[in-house]
Amino acid sequence: MTLTKPFRRAFITLAVGALALTVAPGVASAGDYDLLRCKSGMVCLYKGSLADRDLIDSSYGKLNVNGLSANTRYYIVNNGTESPGQDHYRFQYAGSDKCLHFNVGKTLQSGAWIELLAPNYQILVDQRWGGEC
Repeated sequence: MTLTKPFRRAFITLAVGALALTVAPGVASAGDYDLLRCKSGMVCLYKGSLADRDLIDSSYGKLNVNGLSANTRYYIVNNGTESPGQDHYRFQYAGSDKCLHFNVGKTLQSGAWIELLAPNYQILVDQRWGGEC
């Protein structure tokens, strides 16, 4: 069977398009990246500065805050994935409610992290995932 010139062009165009779709990388959505050694979908606790990337705990649920040192800076990062109604990390710290948005993209965004200063870290309670802040 011989294809006419217009049909050959259409066939080649469709074949090239199909090939491009099979090898093109998917577009990652919010929070689909590991960030500062924090796996996608987790909330993470760091000691010192975020630049040091001293990850001391990570969790899909609650962070372990037992045994943290006094007079030390800590950071919490929400690297959760987008999931309406349960992608914001909520907790009480130093007597007030806090909420961290999930991080969007490959760089740390404001609103997705908080700095904790000793001695208030021991008052980090009621950790949970929830909806919009």
